[in-house]
Amino acid sequence: MQVTNSGNVNIALEANILGDSVLTQNTTLNNQIWTDFGQNLNIGQNANLNVRLSVPSTASFGQHQGQLIFWASAL
Repeated sequence: MQVTNSGNVNIALEANILGDSVLTQNTTLNNQIWTDFGQNLNIGQNANLNVRLSVPSTASFGQHQGQLIFWASAL
């Protein structure tokens, strides 16, 4: 996925995942566990993010729900 800083200040981007444990425990951003993810973006800068969900074979079948939220703070 691509993110763009279209604001007028440099930002620090962080992420949060809410929802079922299969999502919160098995999602990576740029090959890091999502809780360790951080990306700085200058004004007008783009970044390509690798979002990956690796579902373990022990996960329960069925529908799972969650949210991936990105937070930006001014630097």
